[in-house]
Amino acid sequence: MGAGQSTEDIDQLKRLYSPPEWEELQRLFVSLAAQSRSNGQHIIASVFQAYYGIHGSLGARLFEIATQGNKDGLMRFQEFAALKAVFDKGSPEDIDRMCFQVMDVLKSGKVDRREVEEVIRSALATIFGPQHSPPVAIIQAFVSSAFPTDPRSSPGTSLASSSPRPSAAGYSAAPRSLPLSGSTHPAASAASAAPSEGLVGVEKIERKEAGRPVQEGDGGRREERVGDCPAGENGGKISRHDDTVTGGGAKDPSTAGAGSADIIDAAEDGRELSYQDAIRWWTVVPAIKKFLRSLLTPPDIRPPLPCLVPPPVTASARHISTEEGEQQQEERGDTWLLQKELTWHIAGALQDKECREWCLLYSSKLHGLSFNSFLGKVSSVPHPTILVIRDSAGAVFGAFASKPWEGSSAFYGDMRSFLFSFLPKAAVCKAAGTSNNLQWCASGFASESIPNGIGLGGQPGHFGLFLSSDFDSGHSRPSTTFNSPSLSSSPTFSVDAVECWAVNSASLSDRISAGEGGSGMLGSSGAGVGSGRSDGSDSGRGTVLDRFGKERAMLGMMGIANASENIGRDKADCEL
Repeated sequence: MGAGQSTEDIDQLKRLYSPPEWEELQRLFVSLAAQSRSNGQHIIASVFQAYYGIHGSLGARLFEIATQGNKDGLMRFQEFAALKAVFDKGSPEDIDRMCFQVMDVLKSGKVDRREVEEVIRSALATIFGPQHSPPVAIIQAFVSSAFPTDPRSSPGTSLASSSPRPSAAGYSAAPRSLPLSGSTHPAASAASAAPSEGLVGVEKIERKEAGRPVQEGDGGRREERVGDCPAGENGGKISRHDDTVTGGGAKDPSTAGAGSADIIDAAEDGRELSYQDAIRWWTVVPAIKKFLRSLLTPPDIRPPLPCLVPPPVTASARHISTEEGEQQQEERGDTWLLQKELTWHIAGALQDKECREWCLLYSSKLHGLSFNSFLGKVSSVPHPTILVIRDSAGAVFGAFASKPWEGSSAFYGDMRSFLFSFLPKAAVCKAAGTSNNLQWCASGFASESIPNGIGLGGQPGHFGLFLSSDFDSGHSRPSTTFNSPSLSSSPTFSVDAVECWAVNSASLSDRISAGEGGSGMLGSSGAGVGSGRSDGSDSGRGTVLDRFGKERAMLGMMGIANASENIGRDKADCEL
């Protein structure tokens, strides 16, 4: 135990853990202190960040929060245990407030556009490696989801709208102190022993420029060093008045025209996130919240991204990581719509058990833009699927469909389905629970009231997302089913490319590896992947048209009439 540490405070922390957990925590501290060569007394920043694999400014910021009461900036056992207690034993609000404070790299009590960008860069570097360099447009997509296009937009119409009504700057003021919820939380009590505002208090510091304190509204350049961050970009330094964006990678065709100025054009317009604004942002980009909450999870037990199973080059397929998959597609000249950042974005809205492996069932690049080909590849697969679309203007969006794509003249599905957008703005729009108009798949119907194609949300003719049976066009309109706006570049769009991935299709990919199962990926008969089902259910159900005849049209029309939504009152809470 380091000098000056309170036995009473440590005893409070100890009561949060079981004896085996406490012993494990002590062993971990001893190990990290040994790596710090401190004779068991403290942990240094570089060892802390290396163990937890946190790249960028967030690792330095997390270390700084835990040690802000120590003049020497070293982490002793009490600070280490208190920090761990927040993530391991704290309430959801405790953890969220800590995550917000970590985002507040400049310690102002609010989070501006530059800090949001730093959070995203740090997240992607931590997940994909410090050498990962995402296109600028992808960074911009996540940053833009945190801030409304118009900072004076009314509440309920943007991703980060505040309650009460936003100020002229767009967001309500954040509290200057963010204590743990509940004054009796032992982690808060233990941390408060240090001469500071406590473990999760936000300390408003004086910035000095030209030998005098920098007042609010002063011009000029302000810089702050945020700890020792050898692995971070800019050497662990972030500037509120920095006019450059580092780490921008090469742009693909869908990111044409994006540049540094697109990201920082609003950096100085006064728009900032309060704690409540951040909570709303995490709702539409849950991958950010999942990442922040896992900061103190060692990389070796951190939930990995799904393994991607592409169409096999030969008669056998194998499980590959996201990085291996991208190397394969480069070798084959392929470009998947499901980029690694999009994989992370979608996985953030799913349970860990749904992120084991995703198998590519249909790709318009491989199989052509054909509704019949699509149905032939996916209709026999008894798994949820991820639909990814790129329109002719470059917007990338899609849906998680919780039920198989099986023809019907009425809506079906459950509340697990959701819509998402990725470019030019990243967001997830989950089912609001106000409508059962969730999933749609119709083929071969002659009635205009039963549009042929696939869709989600809204109602026939006014879907949240719809691909017509010609697979050349579709539309995306505001829908109360998912509280979603239009996802595409315009309400009606032309299709550039489509992909469909099966979720957690372990038995399916195993059959593909063995050269068994349906011919949807290995052959050309269009029977569908996995048509030989092994779950004991009927495997000889025939084609989509055989299973769902037109004689159900009248019943479907009745169901549609009863389930239609009030288009005039659609409200896009998931503003893009």
